[in-house]
This record gives sequence, C-alpha cells and structure tokens, in this order.
Amino acid sequence: MHWKKTLYRDDRTAAVDISIDASNPNVLFAALWEAYRTPWSMSSGGPGSGLFKSTDAGETWTEITRNPGLPKGVIGKIGVSVSPVDPNRVFAVIEAASGGVFRSDDAGATWKLLNEERKLRQRAFYYSHVIADAKLKDRVYVLNVSFFRSDDGGVRFDSTITVPHGDNHDLWIAPNDNQRMIEANDGGGTISVNAGRTWTEEDFPTAQLYHVAVTSDFPYHVCGAQQDNSTLCLPSNDWSNLRGARTRKLGDWMYDIGGGESGYIAPDPRNPNIFYAGSQGALLTRYDRSNGQIRDVQVYPRFFSGEPASVLPERWQWTYPIVFSKDPSILYTSSQHLWRTTDQGQTWQRISPDLTRADSATLGESGGPITHDMNGPEIYATIFTIGASPLDVNVIWTGSDDGLAYVTRDGGKSWANITPSGLPKFARISVIDASPNDAGSAYLAAKNYQNDDRAPYVYRTHDYGKTWTKIIGGIRGDDFVHAVREDPKRRGLLYAGTEHGIYVSWDDGNNWRSLSLNLPDVQVSEFGAHRYSRRVRQGGAHVQWRRCGTPRQRERTHGSAARQRPAYRDGTGRHNHQPNGLRERAGWTSRRCRRRSAQRPRGTESLCVGPSVCRRDDLPLSHPLERERGAGAAGRTGAISRPHHRGGEHADTASCRAHGSATQGSDHCGFAAAVRARDANSRQAVGRERRRHAHSPSQERHRGARCSRRGAGGSRLGKRRDRQAHHGGGKPLPGS
Repeated sequence: MHWKKTLYRDDRTAAVDISIDASNPNVLFAALWEAYRTPWSMSSGGPGSGLFKSTDAGETWTEITRNPGLPKGVIGKIGVSVSPVDPNRVFAVIEAASGGVFRSDDAGATWKLLNEERKLRQRAFYYSHVIADAKLKDRVYVLNVSFFRSDDGGVRFDSTITVPHGDNHDLWIAPNDNQRMIEANDGGGTISVNAGRTWTEEDFPTAQLYHVAVTSDFPYHVCGAQQDNSTLCLPSNDWSNLRGARTRKLGDWMYDIGGGESGYIAPDPRNPNIFYAGSQGALLTRYDRSNGQIRDVQVYPRFFSGEPASVLPERWQWTYPIVFSKDPSILYTSSQHLWRTTDQGQTWQRISPDLTRADSATLGESGGPITHDMNGPEIYATIFTIGASPLDVNVIWTGSDDGLAYVTRDGGKSWANITPSGLPKFARISVIDASPNDAGSAYLAAKNYQNDDRAPYVYRTHDYGKTWTKIIGGIRGDDFVHAVREDPKRRGLLYAGTEHGIYVSWDDGNNWRSLSLNLPDVQVSEFGAHRYSRRVRQGGAHVQWRRCGTPRQRERTHGSAARQRPAYRDGTGRHNHQPNGLRERAGWTSRRCRRRSAQRPRGTESLCVGPSVCRRDDLPLSHPLERERGAGAAGRTGAISRPHHRGGEHADTASCRAHGSATQGSDHCGFAAAVRARDANSRQAVGRERRRHAHSPSQERHRGARCSRRGAGGSRLGKRRDRQAHHGGGKPLPGS
C-alpha cells in the first residue's frame, strides 16, 4: 500500500479528524490541530490549527477556517462530521475563546454557532468529537466527559446518554441502522443495538496497570492500580480460585484495596491484610482487608483548583512512590521531599530537602493558549522513585522526574547528589533499584522520550553512586527503558523492562539479551520478583513468568467454546472503587504447570510482568534462555520462543524436553499436552487431561517432587546450576 501526503502545515501540527460525504466520497472535510506536550506542560491551539475541505478525494485542499460564522482568534482542536442524510449539513465542535458547536447548511460555505455550553467543550484538547446520525438529519452526538445527543440539529443537547464509563472519544453508527452503534471511551468499547438506551458491558482485556506489587501471603497475592478502573488484588494461585468461581462470590478471591487509578501499592510485609495505596492528588489510603476499614493517611492534602506547580507547598506526582523500608515499621513516600512514617500513616516526618532540580521553567501553568489545564499529570519536579536498601535501613536512593539522583547513608540526615554524568537534564528517573545483594550497589533506569529522545538510559553503581557505568549493550537504540531490577538472590542477574518488551543480563548489565520470548510487542513498565519460602523435597531456583498481553490464554465457560481471555480484565469501568476485572468463570485454563503453589520448590522465584498472566515454570535462573549451545540449541530456543505450534509439538513440551523433563510424570509437560489437545479442538482430550491432573494433596506433593527431580534439576549439571543459582554466586557454568 502506498500513501501520499496531501495536507501538511508544520511539525507542530497534525491531522486530528476527517469526515467523508457519504453521497460523494470525493468530498472530504479535515481538521488540523497544533498541539505540543512536554513532561511539565501541554499546549493546544495555534496558527497551525484549521478546517479544510477537498472536492477531489483529498488531492487538493481549501482552508475554510475563517469562513463566515466560524470563530476568530486562536483555534485549537476541531471535530467535524458531514451528515449522511444531507451532504450540505456539516457539524463542527471547535476549541476557541468563542467556541462551541457550529453547523453549516451549505457544505461549509457559511456557519452558525448553535451551542456554546461548557459541558460540550471542557478539556477540549482531550475530547472535541461530533458525529452526525446516519438516518436522522437533526440528530447529532457530541462526546466529552459525558455522552450528549441533540435532536434539534445541534441547538440543545439535553439528552445525556448513559454509557458504562466516562471520558468518551469516538462513536461509530451503522450506516443502514442508526440503532446499532459502537462507542469508545477510557474504559474500552461498548455496543448498543437500541440507539444508546442500553449498552454491553465493557469486558475487553484492556487493563492498564501502572505498577505491580505482591503480598506476603502464601500463596502470594498480586496487586496493581488500573487506569480508570480502581485497584485490584487477587491470589497468584488463580487456578484453584477460578475453579470454584461458580459458587463463590467475586470478592472472595479478588478485591479492591483503596487508593486510585494511578498509584503505587505497598502491601505491609508484616500483615498481608494491610495495604497502602496512592493516587493522583496526593491521595494515600490504608486498607485493612480483615475488617474492610479504609482511612486516608495522606501526608498533605491537595485539591486541584488550577494553581501552577510553583505555588504548591508540596508537589505530588500523578503516580508517586510508596515504599517500605528494610525495617517494616517504616514507610516512605515523596513529593519533592522524602517523607517517613513509623506509625502507619498517623504522622509523617520530612527527612530530606528538595531533591529535585525545580527549574522555574518547568513549574508554570499548563495548558493554553486557549484552555488552561492543571489536572495533575503536569505537576513536575518531584521525587519519582525511591530505592530503600533491603540490606541497610539507613541507605535510601531517590530519583526525580527532572533528572536528579540522591542517596543518603544515614537515614536522611544528609544527602549526596549522585546524578550520573551524561544523563539528559530533564530525563525522568523512573526506577532506582537498591541492590538486594550489596548495600553500595544500585541500578538506575531513566527515560527521555517526552523530550523526543527514545534512547535507553540504564546505569549501575557499586560505590554508593560515586561512579556510574552506563549499561545498555544489546538494548535496541530506540527502546527506552522503564524499569531495571536485580534478581533478589543472584548478584548481577538483571532484568530491564522497556517500551517493547523485557531484557535479561547475566553479567551485571554488560550485555543484554531479549527475554520477551512469546510476549507480544508491549510496554513492560514494571515487574517484581517474589521468593517462595516453603521447603519441599528438592529445592532450586526457578522462574515463573507472568505475561504482558494475552495471546494463547483461554477460558472455558460452562460448556461454551474456548475463547481468548486475559488474567486481568477491566470491568464496567465505573468509578465505584469496586474490583473491576477478572470476571472469569469456572474452568479457566492456562499454559502452566498445575502443581499447587503450596508444593513449589524451595527458592522458587516468580517474575511478575504487567497486567496479564501466563506462566513459565521449571526454568532455571542460571539457564540463559537464548544462549546458543551448539548445533541443537537453535531448535530448542525456537521451541521456547514460539508458544504454540498447531498440528505439531507444543512449545512447553519442547521446553520440557530441552530441560530433560518431557515425561508422563511431569505436570508441566502433561498440562502442555492438554493445551495442545485443546488447540486441536479435542475438548474430550482436555477433559481427560484435567481429570488426570485432579489429584489428592498427597498425590500432588508426590508429583510435584517428581516433576522437580525430573525437571531442570534432574541431571547432575542441572543440579549444579540450581545449587549455584540458589546460592546466588558466580558466573554461569560452562555450557549453561
């Protein structure tokens, strides 16, 4: 397919809307929008914005921005729609000082302002969409926070259509049936077959999680904050919970823990029922699951009422960190200062000066030149990440969103600026990971894409930040990094989450290899490792994957056909602080070894990545997943990398065989066979495999131990690798 650019203004301006005359496809209306955004501000409107018309299928364009009746002065975002009923009738919603809903009845030659209500054009840069009805000439829709309809040609918008979620952005109406429509909003997509009187549920697998946290439960619970859809926690042994979902209430195994859409979550390491959760506006809550009590414990009250960051006593990021100390009675959070509580949020103590650059150029008003907006995301010059050493209670690292790094070695009494040389001035330090293996070591990830720089920035220090080494070898040059973490047990084993996947390094960051395997091309913004402590008959270090994206995961619902489903799912999208997502039914299956979590080997690690679940079991940490090991390695690596081979051997089966565990006695391989049978549409085979795996606890323990013995640790070399990884030292063994 070949594209030709026919309408262009400048590098600050782009096309934002287009509408085609249904009776004559040569006639088009297009809107250009001048807009620019930095990490601390956004701008909507300018000389680049405008409305254009073409009568030759887009080959040439005529600007009609200043035609009679349209607003004068600076123009911002424009939405435009030609009526399919009458091609002479054109609607436009325009951001301007005298903006609103306009209509032309002569194909754009002249216009009239019909409605200037603020509800139709609030936060115009985020909305500004108008859609003419497919069958009724006088019916028109405007999308904003709410969903509005006019039945008198755009004069009054008294009909507010109730959809499952707010923040409405797009609408499709069937050309031959105006009762059928699809509406898109911040909660996903929803369908109506009766012109908006009722809508389907928003149950698309589109949860956007900011961060991930795990509890000290056994089995542990995974928690995250969903954009627009509340916080969410659920047990990691989801198979056993979902298996009983037919008779159990949703809240029995999945629950909201306070906070809000954009925040960190910090489970109390001493009590798995206690959660601290944040959100924009400095909101910080403490939730006790045992009794349902929730209370605000925020450091400083914040109400957004239009002030620039420069006048705020405390500047709170949209997503600010909440981190426990090595001493579990100490909790940290941050504005431009670092704050500490030792009494569960009853009182807070400021333990640092301003640890940001606080450049006055970044602290002004946001928005304009038409619509000013201080909604929270542009609050800048804040501490964006906290790294509390798990080895020394007095060592704390911080990184700011405007590019400064600090460390204290005396619990906050004194601070040293340790910003790596070469880090761009306003790069956002997204993560400083305090090494779990050496108190003087830390790993720093920064990103500068909001300043048109997509390069990766990852650094390490082994001397409390006195010197830094840039470690990006092997990471794609345009794959900027969101997070970097060191393995909690093996020194120098690093993981990096990037805009396009995840990487691993076995040599302290000197060399990186992609670990995405069968992940789709997704952003990995956060991940974490959880250590199982239960001792079983044979130990070893293993990795269990949780996957961003949802390919190959399926659900069976009471006899219905198998269909793809994620593990995390958004629900209705209403801001009701109820758990939204994971409305899975009994019988959900995934590609996992179905040993119960209670029988996992001692020292097992679980690496959680993103909002959806797909496990990789029985994979030694010391085994380089993509290392070439002679002529036979490529086939094994390929099998691991490709999750499904229809009509052939399942990847997990090949993976088991590569590790010497492809036996009938292996849960991992047996369940891979079940998935393979299902992929071949043999549901009877699936049922047989499920029944074969329905063991008593004693059988489960026996099979778990046998799987461990005959898995990665089954050979002498495998056992050596496991021992080496378990003790966390040394380089990989030859041939590993």
